[in-house]
Amino acid sequence: MKYPGVGHGSKRTASVMAGLLAPWIAVGVFWIRLESAWGTILFYHALILVMSGRHLREVSKGRNIRLALAYTMPCLLAGPLTWLLLPSMVRIPVDQWLSAHGLSGWALALMVPYYGLVHPVLEQAHWGRLRDLPGLAVPASAMFAGYHGLVLSTLMEPVWTAVCLAVLFVSSLIWKAVSRRTGGLAIPALTHAAADSGMILAAFLLSA
Repeated sequence: MKYPGVGHGSKRTASVMAGLLAPWIAVGVFWIRLESAWGTILFYHALILVMSGRHLREVSKGRNIRLALAYTMPCLLAGPLTWLLLPSMVRIPVDQWLSAHGLSGWALALMVPYYGLVHPVLEQAHWGRLRDLPGLAVPASAMFAGYHGLVLSTLMEPVWTAVCLAVLFVSSLIWKAVSRRTGGLAIPALTHAAADSGMILAAFLLSA
């Protein structure tokens, strides 16, 4: 896929760096400093809409039922695996961790559909654009995985944080390959949503 209007020279470099650093800034300020999960995700999504909003149309492109089923089925395991394994992967109780970042009661209940359905679409529009820029597939995938690792490091044992980093890095590269094959981000967004929905629902159930 080609994305018009990215810019050239120093403006292009600044745009790319801003895109790569957007979630890191959101996590640093709102998750770590202010301990606000909703603040983190809303600020991050606002940055995505400013920088990559025009690329949301790519999420509706590249639909392929056979490939969608093949790639989505494994992602549906994310929820059950999270529910089974997460208690043994963490340093502190999941409910305590969520509550410390403002996720309890209705705030957590509302996060389940938002994180599971809205978040993956916005992320794929943003990171799909960055992954498609020349020479950025690997660096963008590393930055994508890394910011998740920063969040997870506040909950998980270091070895499990490292495992999650590796899984996310590989997943990002797979999404890049799929989007190149299909000409759009429909399948990356669908698989991302399948995984995220399962994981946030599992966290919700574990915190009950």
